[in-house]
Amino acid sequence: RVKLAYFQGDQRTEAGLQRRKGLLSAFSRYPNIELACVETFEWASPVFAFPQGVAMTQRVLAEHQDLDAIICANDEGALGVNAALREAGLRGKVHVSGFDGMPEAITALSTGDLDVTARQPLDTMASLTLDLATGLVTGEIRTVVHYAQDVDLVTLANVAEASIRALRVFPEVTADLNRRTMEQRNSVAFL
Repeated sequence: RVKLAYFQGDQRTEAGLQRRKGLLSAFSRYPNIELACVETFEWASPVFAFPQGVAMTQRVLAEHQDLDAIICANDEGALGVNAALREAGLRGKVHVSGFDGMPEAITALSTGDLDVTARQPLDTMASLTLDLATGLVTGEIRTVVHYAQDVDLVTLANVAEASIRALRVFPEVTADLNRRTMEQRNSVAFL
């Protein structure tokens, strides 16, 4: 029997609710999984998810030293979980998953400090958002009800591909930063 903890997303948000719903749906297909406990990230908190992940892990380990895995609803929290597990001497014994596919999580995957993350294809999401917004403005789309977006699981087996995909955004970010720097310089020179 597999014993795990779920560090869910903020239940006041749609993302937190949907991630929980998806996980619970998966549990129904795997009767050999025991959900030992649930903790909740407070995404609106001024305390970032990393220290929340550390604190939740320390609380959970005080009661459940025999966990097999901790599933996190965000990567930053998963990295906090790793820090707490490392401090407790349990990193590598307790598997950790994150969600978002943040560059820091991809790096942690490549070094063995994270087992899996669910990467959101932000490029696809942005494109869909622009298409929907344009359609609403032009009247081609009258109502947006709900769009489900698949995620990609990133593991050590495909971390290189995920890294390259994440790097594709940097030329645009760099160009945007350069453009903004020039605008600021021109504004200062004008004043």
